[in-house]
Amino acid sequence: MRDARLGLDIGSTNLHMALVGGGGLILAATEALPEDRESVPEFIRECLRRHGVKTKSCGLLFPPGDVLRRRFRAPRMSRREAAFYVPFEFRDFTGGGEGYIYDYAVLAEDGDGMEVLGAAARLTTLEGYSKLLRRAGLRLASAVPAEMAYTGLLRAARDVGHGHCILDLGANGARMYFFAGPRFERGRVLEGPPDPQTLAAELRRAVNFCRTQGMDIRHIHRCGGGWTGELSAEISEALGIEVLGVEELFPGVPGELMEGASLAAGAAGAALY
Repeated sequence: MRDARLGLDIGSTNLHMALVGGGGLILAATEALPEDRESVPEFIRECLRRHGVKTKSCGLLFPPGDVLRRRFRAPRMSRREAAFYVPFEFRDFTGGGEGYIYDYAVLAEDGDGMEVLGAAARLTTLEGYSKLLRRAGLRLASAVPAEMAYTGLLRAARDVGHGHCILDLGANGARMYFFAGPRFERGRVLEGPPDPQTLAAELRRAVNFCRTQGMDIRHIHRCGGGWTGELSAEISEALGIEVLGVEELFPGVPGELMEGASLAAGAAGAALY
């Protein structure tokens, strides 16, 4: 498909791929990465060939440890002005800004200014990913953190007039992302493999706080490899909130892509953002 967009999520053990186009999800796949990191570019090239992906431009999901995120309020500004303002907001973390690349997303605007989600990553890190993808025959078009990737998913969804929580649950922890419509509001990280009771308690605390801020959280969207049907039912019953697969955000996902879409949600969002 000519207008198809490719997204990649290169984790520590798995490669998640998503191809989106024509208003829907075309491909969602997960492959175990080789232990030899030098062979990853050729491995990616082979995976794309095997899945029939011909798109050469891709969006990349930045691993959480490779990017700094900061939400802040700023005066209304042009992109030229933002090139100076955003690095200033990260000065305590980057030591003045040299050697980093910055981006931002406007979350909300009013008469006094705007709410901004800024991101900063080391230039050497971005160059490393760009080089890896070039060796795989790809061109890096964009690289975004999960908050922005999931914003891409929600912007493409049909019914986003209320609050959402996207809960990425893995073997080593959980990451919660809370949105008012498609706008990212706050995040929460749980380190270590959480048991169902702890997860439900922390999620309830975060949801209750969001409600005090006027956010009507109606759905929890599960993604990541740590979910089971039993856990989804437990969380839904404990909080009184419907738990859905993140693939529900895509209209008309083919049945054979349902499971893959949950694991490759970040990759899909990176393609869409």
